[in-house]
Amino acid sequence: MFVRDVFKALLRRWYLVPLVLAMTAGGVAAALSQVGPTYRATASVVLVPPETTLGVTGNPYLFLGGLEQSVDVLSRTLSAQEVREQVRDAAGTDRDYEVVGDVATSAPIVLATAEGGSAAEADRLLDAVLDAVPEVLANLQDDLGVEPDAQIATQVIARTDDPEVVQKTRLRLAVLAAGAGGVLGLLAVLVLDGLLLRHRLHRDARRPSSAPPERLGPPEPAEPPGLAGPPGLAGPDGPDGPDEPDRPVGGSTDRVPIPLPGPRKS
Repeated sequence: MFVRDVFKALLRRWYLVPLVLAMTAGGVAAALSQVGPTYRATASVVLVPPETTLGVTGNPYLFLGGLEQSVDVLSRTLSAQEVREQVRDAAGTDRDYEVVGDVATSAPIVLATAEGGSAAEADRLLDAVLDAVPEVLANLQDDLGVEPDAQIATQVIARTDDPEVVQKTRLRLAVLAAGAGGVLGLLAVLVLDGLLLRHRLHRDARRPSSAPPERLGPPEPAEPPGLAGPPGLAGPDGPDGPDEPDRPVGGSTDRVPIPLPGPRKS
């Protein structure tokens, strides 16, 4: 029932719908102009076992098993607030980054992601993160007294050449602005429609009726037939006296002779 009433109100105030749509589009454009796109740069870093564990072959990729725990420790250390502040200062930005273990593979790979307001800013932040990865890993092993020849090393195996443009934040803001503008515009149309309908009802109630007023008294008696003569007559018999008596239908029009008295004899 409410949906039908809303459609009826929109049909009655159809001339306001383009205005609401234009205002909503303007709000979305204004919101998008305040927030620019986000650029994202990513890199993958693999942990390499020390030379003392390589054996005769000397191939580190044959001995990657068992380093997954080191990935978890390294990613948590790089996510600490103190380390984040140092990386941001080195990159000269206040944007954020993320370092996690790559769950898409069983190898000990760290996935680093940096975001910035521009491609250059994202690249600078990613460079600072990649510089911090071997340094933090070395400090962790130094704190445990691990000899340099027995320490785990790192190697960058993949990196994006050009940061990708991420529109997720802008799209989310556009949807919020469009929803808020549409709801507010619809409420404004409904309120205005209600006010106009109420005003019209009050105006119709104060307007006098155009129909003739009904007669409150008893009806006038009808004039008996035969009394009304043609125009110009003073009375029912006319100005020249009573009318001639009606003659019998089909009878003679001759008068009956009346005998006259003869001469008187003396």
